[in-house]
Amino acid sequence: ESYIHLDKSQVSNRFSNFREIKVPTHKLFVLGDNRNHSKDSRNTLGLIDESNIIGKVEMVFYPFDHIKWIK
Repeated sequence: ESYIHLDKSQVSNRFSNFREIKVPTHKLFVLGDNRNHSKDSRNTLGLIDESNIIGKVEMVFYPFDHIKWIK
């Protein structure tokens, strides 16, 4: 992404040549929060089946002007 400034000496080669992909319906592409070093859909997990996601949304915290609890 053009808005991310990468120090090429700090980024693993497995992230430097990632190409654009189309994510099919009912699949998810996940990124780790330490983008340049995470194990995520780009290199380890691949696309995740939507049915494998287990969890409950309790709060929206971003964007900051829309923070709210989910009932």
